[in-house]
Amino acid sequence: MLGGQSAGKSSVLESIIGIEMLPRGDGVVTRRPLELRLNHSQEKIEPWAKFEEVPGKKFTDFLEVKSTIEF
Repeated sequence: MLGGQSAGKSSVLESIIGIEMLPRGDGVVTRRPLELRLNHSQEKIEPWAKFEEVPGKKFTDFLEVKSTIEF
């Protein structure tokens, strides 16, 4: 997704996925490229995130996801 600073890109993504996980604040907050993959499933699956720089770990705590994105 492309757009200017503070254009609401993070808000749109969070609205689609239904999970608050992206940093908020003034200025440039989401300072890194993010790849978001969504999979629709009829099964009840706990949402998770992963980062290439933290191999082998699935994040299920989205406050931890937010803080990982901030650094």
